Amino acid sequence: MTTGRDDRRDAGPTGRRSFYEWWLTLPGVLTAITGVLVAAGGLLTAVRSPDGDEATTAPAPAPPQISVSGSPPSRSETVTVDKPSGSEVPHCSLFRGSAVLGTHRTLVLGERRIYPNPEKLWYFESYVKWTGTAGQGGWWSPRHLGSIASQHYLVDVVSIDRTTLGKVLAADTSDALPTTWVATKRPPGADVLKRLRVTQVPGKGDCPTASR
Repeated sequence: MTTGRDDRRDAGPTGRRSFYEWWLTLPGVLTAITGVLVAAGGLLTAVRSPDGDEATTAPAPAPPQISVSGSPPSRSETVTVDKPSGSEVPHCSLFRGSAVLGTHRTLVLGERRIYPNPEKLWYFESYVKWTGTAGQGGWWSPRHLGSIASQHYLVDVVSIDRTTLGKVLAADTSDALPTTWVATKRPPGADVLKRLRVTQVPGKGDCPTASR
């Protein structure tokens, strides 16, 4: 007998029979998903390197981020560095600029390698030539770096009392050259007026052949 309503027993996904049939096929669906996961695992295994390590390339270590601002000077002194004009320098570069220093003070240049294999030692160079009155005009100084290109250095332009400098050089036994010394820190009363970060590039540079 017909009631005038549609028979819902053979309905689509919302009918009870369709849901029951879907439930019976669920184990097959799960088996298929498992197969996909197993295949994916095999693919991941295939891209591993022969020695068993994952075939990934580690990024090269980046140079350390070190402040180049320097410590604030304890007295009113100024210095400029006109050369080098960029951050790339050869094995030996002639640093040049101008300065207005206090009475009886002069400049020294300090250098420390920061990449690769950072050093704690500073290599100080006191050989500075002045144009006109010492401490009150143009200056230049040779700065010797390492022998391997692509190394990174901090170069400090330091103001120091001349009497203090003389005592440091007289007492130093760390370097055979009479104008240089090696230490882990600056002498007392020495101020960083300018700090540069430079990268060594191939080439001998423009240092004078007889700078001393």
